Amino acid sequence: MKSVFVATEKDDVRSSALAFIVANIYYIVQGFAGFEITPLDRVVDFMWGLGLATIILSYTTLLKDKMSEYGEHFKYGFYMAGILVIGSTLIDLGQAMVHSDPEAYAINTSPTFLVVAWTIISAYYLSEGVIDNSYRYLMLLGGIFGLITTSANVFFGYDALTELPEVFQFVFLIPWLGFTFGVGLGVITAWGNKD
Repeated sequence: MKSVFVATEKDDVRSSALAFIVANIYYIVQGFAGFEITPLDRVVDFMWGLGLATIILSYTTLLKDKMSEYGEHFKYGFYMAGILVIGSTLIDLGQAMVHSDPEAYAINTSPTFLVVAWTIISAYYLSEGVIDNSYRYLMLLGGIFGLITTSANVFFGYDALTELPEVFQFVFLIPWLGFTFGVGLGVITAWGNKD
C-alpha cells in the first residue's frame, strides 16, 4: 500500500494510462453489448477522467526537452487541459446523481473537450522522437476525431456518437481505438523508454 503514495511519476502515469485503456475497452464492450450497470459506469467514468488527466499532465515532463523557449509556457496548456478533464469528469459524475430531479440544472461539459482535442493534436507535434510514430499517428487520428465530433456537438448540437445510424457508428470504432491506444499505449511506451 505504501507504494501507492510514494510512486514515481513514471509508475503513476503508466498505471493511469492502463486504467484509461481499460475504461475505453469497457465503453466499447458496453456499446456493442448494450448493457448498463450504473455504479460500475460511474467508477469507469472516474477511471477514464483520472487516467486521461494524468496522461495529459504527464506531457509536461515527458516533452519538456522538446519545447522551445516560447513553448516552455505551453506546458501550462497541458496543466489546464488536465484540470479541465478531471473537473469535467467530477461535474458529470455529480450530475449523474441528480438526474432524477427534473429541476436540476445540467451543465454541459462538452466544450472542455475541444481544449483536450487540441492538446492531443499539439502533443502529436511535440512528441516526435519521444513517442513512437505509430502511436503518434493514432494520437493525431484520435485528436482530429475528437475535435470534429466535439465541434459538431458544441456548435451544432449534433451528437455524432449517438445520433448516427448504427451502421456508421461502427466506423467510429477505428478513431476511438486510435485515441485509446495512441494516447494510452503511446504514453506507456514513452515512459518505459525514459530513463
